[in-house]
Order: sequence, then structure tokens, then C-alpha cells
Amino acid sequence: MNPLYIDKTDDSPKVVFDPDKDLFILEGMSMPEETTRFYSVLINWLTNYSKSPNSFTKFIFKIYYYNSSSSIEFVKILKILDKINKTDNKVKVIWYYNSLDETIIEDGEEFKKYFDLEIELKPLN
Repeated sequence: MNPLYIDKTDDSPKVVFDPDKDLFILEGMSMPEETTRFYSVLINWLTNYSKSPNSFTKFIFKIYYYNSSSSIEFVKILKILDKINKTDNKVKVIWYYNSLDETIIEDGEEFKKYFDLEIELKPLN
């Protein structure tokens, strides 16, 4: 499967989805004008990846700030990862947060409750 690389902008995160290198990262700000359009590329890629995933997938969310429409897309991503995790393949999510941003911490905690995934919350340095 071909990797997916998207450079970050002021309002959209860097995307690195490279199964050959075991890299699955979203990093930066997430408040694109057309959130659904931006994330549809990622959702489609992950849906295809889920058909033949690595035996272990570590997915990193390192989002410094995001809007509410981005959080809806994060749920879609987590649903795909949850589906992968319910097979013989394992998934671990690392959810980085700014300790001064209670919303990001609370969302991470909620995702831990909602999904049957190993989600580790880690503070940004």
C-alpha cells in the first residue's frame, strides 16, 4: 500500500501514514476550512489500510489545537482503528495533549471510555 504524506499548514496537520515504516501520525493544528474534505482522504486511506493492516499499528495524535468539526473526524479515524483492533491485529493510540488545554485532555479521556482501544494520554513537552 502506498504511504500517504501531507505537509502541515497553518490550519491542517502533517499526515504521515506509512505502514512500511510503521508510522501513523497526525501532528499540528487541525482547523481546516473544509474539514470533511481534508479528512475524507485520510478516512479513505485508513479504510483501505484496514483491509490488510500491519499486525500492530501505533497511531499518534499530536494535535495542538482542533475545532469541533475535526473532533468528529477523529472519531471516524478511531472507529476504523477500533475495527482493526477487533481482529487479530492490535492497535495502540498515543494521544498527546497540552496540559493547559482541558478540552484535549477531556476528549482523550472520553475516547478511552468509548473505544475498545489502548489509548495512552501523554503530555506534550
